[in-house]
Amino acid sequence: TPEEEVLNGLHQLLKSVEPTLKSASGSLAAAEDVLLHLEETDESFHKHDFVKFIRENIETHIGPLVDEEIEKRSISGAPNSVSRQETLVQAVTGNAVESKLFSDLTHMICSSTISAASTMLRSLDEEHNSMSSDEDAESQLSKRMKSVFSEGASTYGSSFNQGMFFMSQEQFHCIADELDCRKPIDIRRDALTRLCQVPPSDVMASESWSQLRVSLMDALADSDPFLSHTALSFHAKMFAVPNYQIMRETYTCLAEHLIRWFKVFSHSLPSVNEPLDITKPDIVLLLKRIRLLNEFQCEVPSIWVRYPESFLEVIVDSSLALLTLQLNLGKNNSGDKLTALNFLSLIDIRANWFRKWLHGNYSRATLINSLEGKYQPLLVDAVLQCLMFCRDSLSKPSSHPHHSPQDTRRTTYTPRELRYAHFVHSLCFVSRLLIYTGGRELFPLNVRIFSQPISVQQLLISWIQVFHFIVVFLIGLCVSNAFVEECVGNDVIAALLVPITSWLEPSGKRSSEACMLHIAEILASLTSTCAGRKLLLHANNRISPSRSAAAHIIAEFAQKSLNGNLPTSPSRSTGAAPSYQVTGAFVFVCRQMYNVCEGLLLLLEYQLHQSIADAWKQTKGISYNLNHNSFGSPTQSSSRNLVMWEETLLDNLLNFAATPKGLLLLQQTGAINECVAYMHSRYTKKLQVSK
Repeated sequence: TPEEEVLNGLHQLLKSVEPTLKSASGSLAAAEDVLLHLEETDESFHKHDFVKFIRENIETHIGPLVDEEIEKRSISGAPNSVSRQETLVQAVTGNAVESKLFSDLTHMICSSTISAASTMLRSLDEEHNSMSSDEDAESQLSKRMKSVFSEGASTYGSSFNQGMFFMSQEQFHCIADELDCRKPIDIRRDALTRLCQVPPSDVMASESWSQLRVSLMDALADSDPFLSHTALSFHAKMFAVPNYQIMRETYTCLAEHLIRWFKVFSHSLPSVNEPLDITKPDIVLLLKRIRLLNEFQCEVPSIWVRYPESFLEVIVDSSLALLTLQLNLGKNNSGDKLTALNFLSLIDIRANWFRKWLHGNYSRATLINSLEGKYQPLLVDAVLQCLMFCRDSLSKPSSHPHHSPQDTRRTTYTPRELRYAHFVHSLCFVSRLLIYTGGRELFPLNVRIFSQPISVQQLLISWIQVFHFIVVFLIGLCVSNAFVEECVGNDVIAALLVPITSWLEPSGKRSSEACMLHIAEILASLTSTCAGRKLLLHANNRISPSRSAAAHIIAEFAQKSLNGNLPTSPSRSTGAAPSYQVTGAFVFVCRQMYNVCEGLLLLLEYQLHQSIADAWKQTKGISYNLNHNSFGSPTQSSSRNLVMWEETLLDNLLNFAATPKGLLLLQQTGAINECVAYMHSRYTKKLQVSK
C-alpha cells in the first residue's frame, strides 16, 4: 500500500541522514536547515526510496497531463498563445499545478506522509516507554518529528520545499480572524506570534491571505509597539524568500500600508518648516518601514530580470505611487507636511535606488515610461527642487547647509537640512536621468510655476551658477559624448566662461579659487569628449574655427596666468596671479585641445609651448635658489609645491609631442631632453605616462 511504501521510505531516509542530523549541534533549527538543503548536500538524494516514490507518482499522474499540454500548445502555434510574461514551460507548469490531478496527488502524498510519520512516532514512543518508567519522558527525535509533521493538510510548497511544520486552512482562518483590528490586543499579539512561526510560502499560499494582508497592514500601523515591530519583522522575513510572488506581495503590502499611513496620519507629522525629531517612537518606526522598503529597492534590480515583466511593473508602480503622494509642486504652502519623499531623501540621499533601477535597459524603459505618464509629477518635483535651490542660493548664499544631513548620531533635522536633503536627492535623481537618451527625451518639461517649459540647457545653466554644490554631477554628465552633443550648447559654455572673462577684464569681479578649479574640471570633462572639444574649438558652427570660440578665452587666460600678466586693478583686494593649481588646471584644459591637430593649430597664436617652457625654467630657478640659499632652508610644503608645479609643467610640455607639429614646437623650446628624462623616470617607477 502507499502508506507502507511511504513508511519504509521515510524510515530509510531518516536512517541515512541520521549522522548528519546528529552533527546539527542538537538544534532544531540546524536540523531543519539540513533537511532543507539535503538535495544539495546528499549525493544519494535521488536514490532514496521516499524521493523515488514521489517522483514516480508525479510521472504517473502528472506526466500525461504535461505531455498533453505541450502537444496542445504546439498545435495551436506556441509560443504565440503564451502571454509575454510567461514562457512555454511556465504556462504548462502553471496549468499542471492548478489541475485537479495535481491537487489530488498532493493530498494523497501528504496524507500518506502524515500517516507514516504518526506510525513512526507511536513506535518510537512505545519503544522508549518500554525502556523507561518515566511517563513524561519523550524522545528528542519524537519532538523533532512533531515539529516537522503536525496534524492537518499543507500546500505542496511547504511540504517539499520548506521542511517546516504544516498548518491547516482552518488554522489560517483562525489566525486571520484573531488578527482583526477589532479583536483584543492580547489575542492579536498571540495570533501574530503564531503566524511568524509559519513559513512565508505557506502564509502566502493560504486561502486567507487576502484577509491576512489587510490585518498585517493594520498591525504595521498599530500604536502597540509589539504588533508594529513584529509585523515589520515578518515583512523582512518574507523579503528573504527567493520567490518573486512572495516578494511582490510583500513589497506591495508594505507600500500600500505606507500610502494609507501618509493619507491618514500625515497630520501628526511636522510641517516642512518645522524641525524633525527622529527619536520619537512613531518617527522611528516610520523610518524603519521606509528603510526596509529602500533596502529592497536597492537589492531587487539584481534579480528582477529573472522574473516576469509584471513583477517589475508592480514594483515600479507601487514605488512611484508612494513617492508622488502629496507632492505640492511649488504651491508654497507653509503648512505642508513632510512626505514619503522627504523621509526617503534622509535615508537614501544619493538616490542609489534610482541609479540602480536605471542601470539596466530592462528596468530603465519601464521606469522612464512611468515618469513620462501618470508619475510625471515626481520628475516635475525633482526639477522644481533643483531650480528653487539654485534661485535661493543666489539670493541668500548662506541659506542652505554646505554639508550632507546624513551625519551620524543625529537626533534632530532642521527645516533647512530637510530641504537640503530633498534637493540632493532630486539632483541625483535628475542628473542620473539625463545620462540616458530616454531620460533626456522627457525634456523640455512643463513646470507649473514657470511660464516656459524647462529645457536641459536651462537646468544646466542654473546648476553652473551654484556649481560648488553640484560640480560632481556636472562632471558626470559632461563626460558623456551623447549628452554633450544633445544638451550642451553655447549658452551653457557662455555661463561657464563668465568667471574666466572676469579675470581677463581690469574691472571684473574675480571668482574664488575653488570656483575656478570647478570650472576647469567641467571644461576638462567637456574636452575629453569629441563633441565637447568641437564645441569649444568651433563655437556656433562646430565646423570651422572661430575667433569667438571658447578655446580662445581659455587659452588667453592660461597664457596670461603662466606669464603673470593678467590685468590688475587697485579696487581688487586679491593678488594679480592665480595659484599654481588654478593655472595648471586651465593649462590641462588647453592640453586636451592641443593634443589634436586642429586644436594645436587654433591655439598656435598663443605660443603656449613657449609660455609653459618659460614658466618651467623660472620655477626650476626658484627651486634651485631655495635649495642653495645660505640664509635659510625652504619649508617642506613650499619645496614640495615647487617640485609638483615643475613636474606638472614638464608633463604639459611633453604632451605637445602628441602631434608632429607639436613635437617640433617642443624641440624649439629647448626642453625636449628634460621632457624625455621625465618620461623615462615615470616609466621606470611604473607610473602613468601620457601617450
